[in-house]
Amino acid sequence: MISQDAVTPKRGLNGVHGWLLVLCLYLLVLVPVLALLGLYGAWQGASRSSTLQNALIFEGAFEFALAVFGFYAGWALYQKRPNAVVIAKLYFIVMLTLGVLVLGIVVLGLVSQFSDPALARQLRGPATVAALRQIILCGLWLLYLERSVRVRTTYPEG
Repeated sequence: MISQDAVTPKRGLNGVHGWLLVLCLYLLVLVPVLALLGLYGAWQGASRSSTLQNALIFEGAFEFALAVFGFYAGWALYQKRPNAVVIAKLYFIVMLTLGVLVLGIVVLGLVSQFSDPALARQLRGPATVAALRQIILCGLWLLYLERSVRVRTTYPEG
């Protein structure tokens, strides 16, 4: 026979508090701020290099679209909207996939026999760290969304 304690959620683990609140703030505040900083950097780079202008503008627009998606996921979680957990998981799956693709491009750039040594040095450092950070961060948030008792009790449909 299953005890009633095993079926009912713990009293304190319901609502947007704790790590769930941290996740919402991350998506609602940090992701858009980082995207705005990225847009500013792309705009400055585009004004200095006419060769890269189109690529930097595309990167900025893509980064902005991802930030809007992240903001929406955070808003949906905070407002306890239907399918909020699914939306947040989808956001982190997209970001995780992009991180893996960037890491793959870095590795291909490093092993390519036509690789420019200066480019290889640039890729090895910041791009590798950024891709690994994104992969780890997205993986941890996905794990949290999947395993958290608070998430399960706050969003029973998710």
